[in-house]
Amino acid sequence: LASLNALMSLPNIGLSSGVVGSLEIETQSSVFAIFHRGIPVLIRKFNFGIDTVVSAIRQGLDVSPQIAHNLLTDGSIDVSQWVTTTVQPFVKQLLVSRDFVERRENTTLNRLYLCGAGVRHIAIRKEIQKAFELEITDWNPLEGIALSPHALSEEVRGEEYRLAAAVGAARAVLEGAG
Repeated sequence: LASLNALMSLPNIGLSSGVVGSLEIETQSSVFAIFHRGIPVLIRKFNFGIDTVVSAIRQGLDVSPQIAHNLLTDGSIDVSQWVTTTVQPFVKQLLVSRDFVERRENTTLNRLYLCGAGVRHIAIRKEIQKAFELEITDWNPLEGIALSPHALSEEVRGEEYRLAAAVGAARAVLEGAG
């Protein structure tokens, strides 16, 4: 949930107007939130994460968890059947949540932002994008934050999207101290 604080503090993403969704997919769980005119109208946590898909690939191909994760990430072997089978129940729940908000608020979801470990998994992203019929936008939680040139280690560079919860928690503490 801390990642939502980071999202809400980003400039120029349009939270104050329209309906904006945020989907954070991590290793073991996901959080889906919808904002209407800047106000959170839905926050839902799911027991679905990257590990769910990795486990299906691991079992389907009888490979180690590391190899299954690599196959999901690099696409060297077509793992779409396991991705689709595993992601579809999750996507259905996302759509039910979206439909609930759209009916209750009498509006339509305009944008969907993605963060967390799910950003780099194209196969998962494609399933969600196809279902929502929206372009999914990655968001960088460090956007708008001035960092010294060596503030991020080499291991973190290029994976800033994984820092959403940490940035959100830090912003909450700093904003509460002011």
